[in-house]
Amino acid sequence: PAAFIAKNELLRQPIARLFLTRLGAAFVERHDLQRSVDDARRLVDLVEQGRSLLVFPEGTFVAAPGLLPFHLGAFLAAAQAGAPVLPVTIRGTRELLPDGRWWARRAAVEVVIDAPIAAAAEGELFARAVQLRTAARSVILRRLAQP
Repeated sequence: PAAFIAKNELLRQPIARLFLTRLGAAFVERHDLQRSVDDARRLVDLVEQGRSLLVFPEGTFVAAPGLLPFHLGAFLAAAQAGAPVLPVTIRGTRELLPDGRWWARRAAVEVVIDAPIAAAAEGELFARAVQLRTAARSVILRRLAQP
């Protein structure tokens, strides 16, 4: 079983809220530090219950090409739970659904799934999470071939 992880802001969008809540999404805070720490603990609980987390670590969409920095929460959860990270690269989504538009247009989308990345078995939790984030972002960035 998997859980989509979505930003809290999507709860204010009726269509997204309906779709994501029916999928059983877990919503997380991205801007309030204490709430995001609490949400990271909830993510660990989901992983420890045997659920896979489906996370878009950039946390948002923008019109400009390139890969945004990744938020750390999912990687903290993976490192704490001892779960691997499976980098998935999705290409073509900016053409399919450009920023600011609600209706998709015809476009080719490619999904590439790479090998799992395991967190270091020892060391400080934060350092292991950063290592996971850096490794996953590097794989995805290479696949995107964008800035």
